[in-house]
Amino acid sequence: MKYVEAQPYAIIFRNYGAVFMVTLMFVAIWGFISLNQMLGQMKYNNYLLEKLTQNVHMLAAKDSAETCISNSSQEKEKNTELSKYKK
Repeated sequence: MKYVEAQPYAIIFRNYGAVFMVTLMFVAIWGFISLNQMLGQMKYNNYLLEKLTQNVHMLAAKDSAETCISNSSQEKEKNTELSKYKK
């Protein structure tokens, strides 16, 4: 007799369990897809930042090389002018 009374509860719990598993699978798959997309965006942002950093570094190095060249040429001109006056 007790077995007959327990069957409706078993059916109810079995249904809740199936709904819970389907919901959990949906949330897990959706979370995986969302995290995968966020990771892709982070990689793309890091790639862009790296390219930007490289270009800024190249511009800074180019600018410092030009200033060094212009400073050395100015110093040479000053030295030649000073050597004129020393004679």
